Amino acid sequence: MTALSFYEYTTQVQQKFIESISLYRTFTKDIEGFIFNYSKIKNDFYFGFSKENNIFIASPEKAFIDSLYLNYLGKYNLDLSSLNLEKIDKKSCEDILKRYPSKFKIYFKRHMP
Repeated sequence: MTALSFYEYTTQVQQKFIESISLYRTFTKDIEGFIFNYSKIKNDFYFGFSKENNIFIASPEKAFIDSLYLNYLGKYNLDLSSLNLEKIDKKSCEDILKRYPSKFKIYFKRHMP
C-alpha cells in the first residue's frame, strides 16, 4: 500500500507506516515512531521496482500484484474497496503475472474490473 499510496492509486494514506517486500523474512521494525513492515516473497517474485528519489519503489502494477498475492496467501489484509483499479494498467499486469502460479492468476482475474 505504500507504493500504491505514493502513486495515488488508493485512498489509504499511511502515516509513519512503510511496507516493503523482503527476500529474507517477514518482520516489523519500529524506528523512532516509524513502523517498517517487511513481507517475505520468493526470489522469483522480487522484481518490478525502480529507484525514485533514492528510494526503491515498486511500479503501481507490481505493488498491486504483490499486495493481492500476499492477500491470496492469507498473509496480508488488502482493502480492495480503497483502490482505484481503473488506474491499473492491465497489460503491465499481464506481463508481471507470467511469473506467478496459475491459481493466483485466476484469483487475480476475479479481483480486476
